[in-house]
Amino acid sequence: MIPSSEEIVESLRHHVVAVSGGTLSLDDVVPDVDVYDAGYVDSVGVTQFMLCVRDQYQVVIADSRLGTELKSLRDLATRIHAELDRAAGA
Repeated sequence: MIPSSEEIVESLRHHVVAVSGGTLSLDDVVPDVDVYDAGYVDSVGVTQFMLCVRDQYQVVIADSRLGTELKSLRDLATRIHAELDRAAGA
């Protein structure tokens, strides 16, 4: 069963908290803001964050796409969901 986009958003929020080293709580992480502008990831932390995504969902998305075409956690969740849906249909 493929998780919904909202379930993926919640999981991504948890990943952000985990890679923040305790500086952020779930209440701090809003899914519709730019991840770089909000300070959820930076140029160093993006690789660790995207590895979490890859490990959990077996979806590979280039680090460079986060913050460009995929600006928010919701954008990323939508992309992950689409990739999972496409893989399930293959």
